[in-house]
Amino acid sequence: MVRKTGKKERLYVIGDRGVGILIIKLKPLRVVQISDEEISRYGKSLGGDGYAKIGALLWRVIADHNAAEGQGRAIDSDKIAGIESLIETGADISDVEFVFKTNISTVSLQAGKQHNKQIKSALCHLINGAKGEESTLFDAILNDSGSDDNKC
Repeated sequence: MVRKTGKKERLYVIGDRGVGILIIKLKPLRVVQISDEEISRYGKSLGGDGYAKIGALLWRVIADHNAAEGQGRAIDSDKIAGIESLIETGADISDVEFVFKTNISTVSLQAGKQHNKQIKSALCHLINGAKGEESTLFDAILNDSGSDDNKC
């Protein structure tokens, strides 16, 4: 789900059953992770699917914002139940151009940067971070010449 929020901010909500939900806001960068364990606990306490319930609530936040901005209508309880049902049954709900997911090792990322020099900078930052910092946003530089200019 991607929506403009106020001053050209973007909000992304990524739900990955068994892993958790990521809420990412840009400018300034804010990332919130709701763990699978927390979602499962919440779902059990309500007697339902935690992913469906949280996903529908996040969708309502976005819909209510859009309504306030004149870009749509607020969402009612029937529509919230519909969103919950879609998520619960495993339907893919997205309005971004693409999202990829996988489990990947550092070894595979290392190999990937050798064969994909155009995105080597991005892959280097995924592998190494910056001086031991784990949670840092990097602006990657794309290499359009195909040379090995981007050292890491």
